[in-house]
Order: sequence, then C-alpha cells, then structure tokens
Amino acid sequence: MAMIVLRLQFNGKTNFAKSFRDHMRKGSIRSFTAVRGRGGLAIQHVSEQTPGVVELARGSGDVTVKLKCRPVEKEWRLLQAFIGSLMRHYRDELRSIEITFA
Repeated sequence: MAMIVLRLQFNGKTNFAKSFRDHMRKGSIRSFTAVRGRGGLAIQHVSEQTPGVVELARGSGDVTVKLKCRPVEKEWRLLQAFIGSLMRHYRDELRSIEITFA
C-alpha cells in the first residue's frame, strides 16, 4: 500500500483532529467520513474513485497525517482532496505542510 506522510503545523493551539471531526459532523466536510483508527482519528475518502484512508496522530505541537491509498496510481487524488479540505477550512490557522513520500 502506498503512503504519503504529511506534517501539519498550525498557528496557536488548534486541536485539528477534533476540529476536523466537528466539520464532518456539521456537514461542512462531506468528502471524508470517520472510520476506526489506531490511536487517533482515521478518516476515509467517500469517493470510490479515490480509495484511501487518512490517519491523524498528534505529535509535539504538530499533526502527523498518513495518507494510505491502493492502488498507488491514485494516491495523488487522495492527497489533492485532503489538501483541498485543509485549504478550505484551515487556511488561516495552517502555517506549513511538509510532504514525505514513504
């Protein structure tokens, strides 16, 4: 399974996992849905054209995000959808995004 790791840095004390979950509950983020994750929030893209899971883990002030997609050829779609959601909902709070291909 292909994986892309993102490190998100926010201005201030944003509880990103809780905030993202709240956006999904309110319906302002409809392209992802919550699923069971190991030790943190896991979300799944709802489109069948973008199969994949996004796992969120809180670090020391940063948020580590693992994007896992099968098949590998479609991982860019999951990355695009997730970053699009970040830009729509967290533009003012997000300071930086670091992308690592694993």
